[in-house]
Amino acid sequence: ATQKPQPISRYDLIAQAKDFEKKGLLESARDSYESFIRLNKNAEGIGLIKTRLAFAQTKLAQYEAARELLQEVKSSSNMTEVRIAENLLTQIQTLEKLSKDRLAFTKKIATIQNPVELQKAYLDLGLMSMELYDLKGSQKALKKAIDLDPKSEMAQKARFNLGFAYKLDAQIQESENIFSAISQNEASDVQLASAMQLADPTTSSGCPRAWAYKYRFGIKAPPSKAMLEGTAFHEM
Repeated sequence: ATQKPQPISRYDLIAQAKDFEKKGLLESARDSYESFIRLNKNAEGIGLIKTRLAFAQTKLAQYEAARELLQEVKSSSNMTEVRIAENLLTQIQTLEKLSKDRLAFTKKIATIQNPVELQKAYLDLGLMSMELYDLKGSQKALKKAIDLDPKSEMAQKARFNLGFAYKLDAQIQESENIFSAISQNEASDVQLASAMQLADPTTSSGCPRAWAYKYRFGIKAPPSKAMLEGTAFHEM
């Protein structure tokens, strides 16, 4: 007789959701968190699970759903949960503004004629998209930046950020291929950063904003391993 599949336990849903997050399957992670919350409305620590769900929704640009959930968490008596909710609500405001800025910037790109300015614009668009957790959009823009002048310094920066976008998107082999190629080139900040990416697996789910700011504002040193380990998920 054919055995019936065993139903997944309520608490296995959390492990499942985290695994989906690690693999970049945000819709599936969201669904697993939602299923857990439906089955465990009054469970201890449910506020933290709600913040994880809200964070997944934020990455999916489902800002209103995330905001509504976080407002619920803010009524908690657990101050840790309240602090996380407040931080995420602030981040959502920032991302909503950035999303509008990106839309306006995308329209501006269509008017740029100078090839150097156009390459810089696509690099910036790729970084903006990475900050918005739009990793596919980031990859597309960064590839355009590289194609415009593959041997330029701008292309080198775009190539590094493309590798990092792949890494955040759980496309590990593609990421390693890029970082490996860069790390074998002549000495540079980008070469050092690529070597660190290859050597430090803790950054595979790291902070896209930290690396976007690295090249936007000219910060020389990549985030340290200690910094990455001390960054809570809601602060990424």
